[in-house]
Amino acid sequence: MWNTRFRLPILLTIILIGIGAIYYYYYSGPDEFLSEGALLDEIRDYYYEADSSTEIQDIIFIDESHVFVPFRINNIYGTSYWYWEKRKWNLRRIDTIQTPTIWRVDPEDPSTFVFLWNMSPDTDLHEGEFFMINPRNYFVSNNVHTYTPHVQLSMTIPFTGTSNSEKSFGVVSIPEDWKVFLQEYYEVEHAKIPNDSFFDSFFPHSSVYFGWKPFDKEGNIYYPQIPNGSGYGFGDSSVDYLRNINEYDIE
Repeated sequence: MWNTRFRLPILLTIILIGIGAIYYYYYSGPDEFLSEGALLDEIRDYYYEADSSTEIQDIIFIDESHVFVPFRINNIYGTSYWYWEKRKWNLRRIDTIQTPTIWRVDPEDPSTFVFLWNMSPDTDLHEGEFFMINPRNYFVSNNVHTYTPHVQLSMTIPFTGTSNSEKSFGVVSIPEDWKVFLQEYYEVEHAKIPNDSFFDSFFPHSSVYFGWKPFDKEGNIYYPQIPNGSGYGFGDSSVDYLRNINEYDIE
């Protein structure tokens, strides 16, 4: 009688506690972000140049669980990317390469895609033209002819650190028309993949890429001489450097 009366309530209690623990560990909201001291300690783990003059330039929330932190080590400019997971803030990528990146915060949701950069204001960069390109393609498979037209979208971004601002860093979301194109493109690509929960990792959305062309104040293409930097990524960071766009890439 005791077993019949109490076993089920105890079992239900254990299940509820387990569900609560899983939710707390994997899905509960983030704690307060790291202090500047903790961020500086992390930077020093990767860059021996970091000293007492190292500066956290800003802390920029992309959303409540993804944070962009630009930093400076004397005349070296760097970026770091943070995300909240398993009840702690994790470093997703850190680098001092000074090339603009695109962070696909949620790779399946183009509305979360942002351009980021932190480049020395000592360069002569004035603005950059950022591109999203899906190259023209033609192939035949099983006697089916498939043609993909060239798609090219661009936007111009005035760089901070020049006459526009004293800041060396910036964050800009991709334009709305880019988001619309990417969303439709992903839906089409997913439709081609059977059981995409398994196959999606083998068929990434790889034909679309992002690039840039930088310009000086006279409007000339200008890739600045930037000291060699280094970068460290951890897991699938969904952070990509922008490609250098050449004349033959665009139409």
